[in-house]
Amino acid sequence: MKTLPWRKCLNFVGAALVAGYLSTGCSSVGKLVQKQEHDNSHLPLEARLIPFQQYSPVPAQEKLTLNDKMLEAYVLGTYSLNELSLSILNPHLAESGINDPIRKADIGDYNGFKAEVISVAEELGFSQDDLRKLSIHDTIMLSGKIVAHKLDYDNNMISEEEKEISKDPTLLYSTLVEELFLNEKVDRRNDKARDVDNSTKDKIFFDGGGICRNYAGVNSAVFEILKDLNPNLRNTYMRWYSPDDTGHSLALPHAWNQVFTITEDDKCQEILITYVDPTWLDTRNKTVENTGERLNRVGDEDIYNGLDVAHFGVDTLLARSYLANLYEILGNESRTYNPINFFMNDVLSYGRKAFEQRMELCGRILDIAESNPKDFENFDYYLGESFMKGIEVLTESSIGIFLEYGYDSIHPKNMNQFEEVRKIYERALKIVPEFVMEDNMDYICASEFKKLSIQDLFEKVQFEYLKN
Repeated sequence: MKTLPWRKCLNFVGAALVAGYLSTGCSSVGKLVQKQEHDNSHLPLEARLIPFQQYSPVPAQEKLTLNDKMLEAYVLGTYSLNELSLSILNPHLAESGINDPIRKADIGDYNGFKAEVISVAEELGFSQDDLRKLSIHDTIMLSGKIVAHKLDYDNNMISEEEKEISKDPTLLYSTLVEELFLNEKVDRRNDKARDVDNSTKDKIFFDGGGICRNYAGVNSAVFEILKDLNPNLRNTYMRWYSPDDTGHSLALPHAWNQVFTITEDDKCQEILITYVDPTWLDTRNKTVENTGERLNRVGDEDIYNGLDVAHFGVDTLLARSYLANLYEILGNESRTYNPINFFMNDVLSYGRKAFEQRMELCGRILDIAESNPKDFENFDYYLGESFMKGIEVLTESSIGIFLEYGYDSIHPKNMNQFEEVRKIYERALKIVPEFVMEDNMDYICASEFKKLSIQDLFEKVQFEYLKN
């Protein structure tokens, strides 16, 4: 963000680390890179973000599977977006995330846990017959209520060192940068937090205490119990979630849940995505450490909704950016290195969706800049990032390589996409001219960090696309 220069540094460092792993690691095919099943029934994929209040998917009458097994691993697993990207060529670097006991919805005594979940549901007014028939929306809501009923927020799990760091933005920044460069996360938890974090989710549920990361894990586990009781939920998945972007994590060091429902018709497969926050449902505080003003008058659905300004910024821009990032990862051409890995047309399809998402995101940010310039200052970084990533999809290369060698793809130039880029550029030049002409976009070229303006990048693209 423009007002916090180190904010840009954190996002850039995180991206650089991922880029470094991908370029220097081995090229062996990892566990997510496996043969895909393709036939005439293959359907294109769409993904859609929906606030929880409007999240009411129609349940399918049969179990649906995703055609893309890498996407399936993300939906059903615990990968962050960075770990999913790393898993393409360097799966060993992503293993710490997928094996993290905090994220996994592991259950020690399934039957005992199931009995207690049903018992709490009955206390809340839901019979076992109700549990078998609830809609997807109502079951997700009930899962959060069950967690809120059983757990209490335990401030004693936050160590004194963590409290001191969280109070000092400069110290928090330096700590995160140090960990990013060393690629080594320091464990600052106290003994109580370690004990709870390493417990199975049913034990946390019975013991009755935790903080946000534990609420999210227990919510996933409770939902699994409810899902096993209700065929309406066969294609809905709830996973542990925390911000993928370093700057986002710095602004909101918090954990909540991401929910996917797979639907299908004769035209496409669609993933409907929402987010819910069981911690805030319980504490009724829109803060990380349960210290804010209580919101007792806010409805349960509204405070449980995790796809909102409080979690993802104005117009949920960060959630939209993450969706574009997911498309970009799935469209990574490294997935095509092995002929049994993935079909090129699928990768190109993801690239088109990523481009569309990036251009839409640029448009939304410019809408904000036009209506409220002060809000734009909090999101100007994402205009540059989305414009640059849109160009990378358009040119099928990194910015550094494109600037050095020009357009060098085996595919014809997509003039329709170029015109979309031109429209975004001309609108940005009209609304935020100073930002467009400022060297505020970071990229890597020949292992060096460099800066670039939106204006210079567009002029290079225009030159390449309009020359013979």
